[in-house]
Amino acid sequence: MNVTDDINPPSPKASHVINDQPHRHADPTIARCGPGAVRRDQVTISGNAATVGEAAAQIKVMPGVDMDKVARIKARLRGGTYKVDAHKAAANMLVESLLQDR
Repeated sequence: MNVTDDINPPSPKASHVINDQPHRHADPTIARCGPGAVRRDQVTISGNAATVGEAAAQIKVMPGVDMDKVARIKARLRGGTYKVDAHKAAANMLVESLLQDR
């Protein structure tokens, strides 16, 4: 088997021997690595993908859900013993709103 060590992209007429068989490159645009090689790959992220990435980053820094507390509240709701303190709820919503405006 002959192996060549050229660092330039092959020309359409370039011929190499692979597994003792002559081989012509089907795609002359394939770039090789090394000095003088041309990078041809490019990735573009859509606006939607960027938004999803930002949302995922925000979720990672959010505090976890206290599942025991959720279970206790659900049990109280089912039992009819859950009471909402309207003043406390309103105060918490205002504080949250003010913190988000920073």
